[in-house]
Amino acid sequence: MDDGVARIYDCVFAIVILMTAVIVILGHVSSLAVAGSSQELGELASNLLLCLEKKGLLSSMVFSQEYDRIERVVAQVLPPGLGFRISVYTCDWKPLWSVDHQFKSGRTSSALIFLSGYQGEFDPRIVILTLTR
Repeated sequence: MDDGVARIYDCVFAIVILMTAVIVILGHVSSLAVAGSSQELGELASNLLLCLEKKGLLSSMVFSQEYDRIERVVAQVLPPGLGFRISVYTCDWKPLWSVDHQFKSGRTSSALIFLSGYQGEFDPRIVILTLTR
């Protein structure tokens, strides 16, 4: 076999190997990006709940059942394009109320926070914030 033809076969074989490697790497990176975005949504939901609770807003809105106010506050804080659902339960998981804002099925992630009571009264609540793209 001619030396030039052998080099052409070597180049074609090398290109096939490189293309296979690129396809495998791109598939792996894109799966990490999808998982990362869900993780980011969960972290955003958790941070938002913690921030609202540190300021005392979450407890006051939950225990006074200010549905409109909690919807406005969360909608103003979140980036555009995100929908959410806030659900409030008793400590034995009986639903008390829920608020949706542009919530759609799709990629979602949730965070929860446990509120022990409000203004010195023990009245536990579980608040779940679910974000969606």
